Amino acid sequence: FTALEYAAKQANVSTEDLQATMQALEANLNMADEPAERLFSQLGLSAEALRGMAADERLAAVYDGLNRIQDPAERGRVALA
Repeated sequence: FTALEYAAKQANVSTEDLQATMQALEANLNMADEPAERLFSQLGLSAEALRGMAADERLAAVYDGLNRIQDPAERGRVALA
């Protein structure tokens, strides 16, 4: 996590917030039920693909997926899901 922690600090994100985000992502991956799969598919991802990535790659993939959503309201909805 050290590289992620460094990047979080550069973005003024606390270590606690980073850990909470990573735990939530991990929980969604472990659950991987239909709503979670729909959420990942909206980002152009799948739980299976994310499971094969390192933590920093997962976070980058989710970030990239969110940035591909053009509508800010929809992007916010997906980010908070």
